[in-house]
This record gives sequence, structure tokens and C-alpha cells, in this order.
Amino acid sequence: MPCSGVTSTFVFGGHGYAIETQGATWTVADSTASALLGGTGLIPSSWASPHLVSIESGAENTEIFNQLSLAGISTTANDGGGATYAWIGFSQAGAQPTPAAGWSWSGGSTAPYTNWGSGPSGAEPDDYSSATPGIEDGDQDFAALGLTGWPVSTINLGSPGQWNDISGTNQLAYVVEFDIIPEPSATLLVMLSSLVPLLRRKRQN
Repeated sequence: MPCSGVTSTFVFGGHGYAIETQGATWTVADSTASALLGGTGLIPSSWASPHLVSIESGAENTEIFNQLSLAGISTTANDGGGATYAWIGFSQAGAQPTPAAGWSWSGGSTAPYTNWGSGPSGAEPDDYSSATPGIEDGDQDFAALGLTGWPVSTINLGSPGQWNDISGTNQLAYVVEFDIIPEPSATLLVMLSSLVPLLRRKRQN
């Protein structure tokens, strides 16, 4: 699938990231992200193993939020209080006992970090569109990072940088994460530098 809206890339914590500003459903974003190739457009050739971003720490969340804020994201979600959002790779399997159960990262991360929204009126995830509040019914099974607070009229459920569970049918921007593969020349240099002490010891013997 094409990814024509990548407007910026950045590096943090040894990983590469690409911001796709063109809106897509969560499922389309997930499949498009995993098909991206290094060496395409702004994406360096040394970036590999793409997937929708897995956020594993507060520092990583802050960096992603800052970069998204600079990218001019304008995609919003009506069932997310009308706020501006971007998809992350966190989703919930069906048939869970509560809105907070069964969430996992599409990239395979098992990091326990989460940053769900909270405020005077409650906390996320809340499966807000559920006919019975507090009961998981599959309405809001996908996580997005809020770039503005929500709901926009009161901002009492979530602050910028926090996450909200919303419907996967929303058309949102998203962040793709990559592993960075060392260039062959750099790898060879490291190997040679490790051999130098061995060669010196052999000469001394």
C-alpha cells in the first residue's frame, strides 16, 4: 500500500520513526505501516521491521507527542470528544471483561507502560460508546495519542499527550516505528577495531 503522507522522520532511543499525516482507519494504518520499506522517500535505507509505533516509556511518549505537534496533524475523532489524534499500535482483542483488559502492541512489545487519559469526569479506556458504560462491547478497541485535550468543550477526560480508546473506523494520522540496521561499513569498522588489540597481543608474543 502506498504511504504518500510521510512528512517527517526522526530518531529516538535507537529507533526510527515516520509520521504519516494522511488519515486512515486503524486497520489500514497497521497494514500500511508494516509494508513500508527503508529507502523510500524520507525513510533511510537502514530502517527495517516497520510497525505502528509501540510506546514503551514516558520519554518516548513525550518525544512522539512533540514530533506530532510539529507535523501539523489535523485528523480528529468524533467519538473521542472531537480532539485531534494520531494512531498508535495499541489495540484490544474482543470479548474482554472490562474496557481496560486485553490490550496489546501490534509490534510485539510487552512493555507495561501506558498513558491513558484521565480527568475530573473519568479515565480512559472507557469504551464510551458502549450501551452499558463500563462494559466492554467492542465499540472502542483502538488507542490513539491525543494532540489536544478532550472533549474539546471541557477538556476533563484527557490532556494532550495522553491516550484515548476510540473506534478503529476513525481516519487518523499515525506513527510508524522502525529498527535501525547498522550500515555494513560501520559494522565492519567495529569488527576491525575489536581485532586490533588481538593482533597486537599476538605480535608481542
